[in-house]
Amino acid sequence: MTGRVYRTMTPPTKDRQRTASKRRTATRLGLALAAYQQKYDMANGQMAKEIGITGSMLSRIKGGTMPDGNGLAKIMLWLSKVENFGRR
Repeated sequence: MTGRVYRTMTPPTKDRQRTASKRRTATRLGLALAAYQQKYDMANGQMAKEIGITGSMLSRIKGGTMPDGNGLAKIMLWLSKVENFGRR
């Protein structure tokens, strides 16, 4: 043997499924925020200030990271106030 370790295909566990689900949710949230920012030509800091989060948190969310509970609550509150967000 050459010392190589080969991984076998195993079905995803519940933890992996939850992580994948969170990642998809975070990605969708980040894409939605980025689309809104682009549509209204807002700077990162301006949008973050309007939402009530830091600019670095907004950048992380747009990059696919799920925000903490407090940040998510602020974003959801802001989204509920934004007129026509996500409506066609």
